[in-house]
Amino acid sequence: CTYFGGLGEALILSTAEDHIIRGEWLVPPGSVFLAECAVEGAVFYLTNKKTHLATLISTFLNSSHRLETGLIKYARGLGGIKQSSTEQFDAMRLLQTNCPELVPLFSLINSSTKSLLENTSNDLGRLDFLDSFELQHWCREKLASPGR
Repeated sequence: CTYFGGLGEALILSTAEDHIIRGEWLVPPGSVFLAECAVEGAVFYLTNKKTHLATLISTFLNSSHRLETGLIKYARGLGGIKQSSTEQFDAMRLLQTNCPELVPLFSLINSSTKSLLENTSNDLGRLDFLDSFELQHWCREKLASPGR
């Protein structure tokens, strides 16, 4: 969770300081692969009913949210869309257009988060335990989204 959450933070910071617009920083392909492995591993262990790692579910959700936010901000930066822009956009289309190499990671975050929330919904009950309203809202959106 620390790895892929940290990658999300790096993406957010790179766009906040406009490093991406000047071409000073790009996402290394190896880091994308390792983030995918980390997400898959975390979901596997957290959905295993015999594990005592269920207390880390909120950590996973927070890290997933940070990574998704970072991916979207990175794609906006590559597309030249100002971070302050209030323009509505489709995140998947934005990624497909500006950085198609990140689409599989974005899709994995969406499907893994939804799967984890669905598989642990009986254990979680309400999402009030999450530390922020933004994260609660994000989780509810994942549960309401169609398909995987």
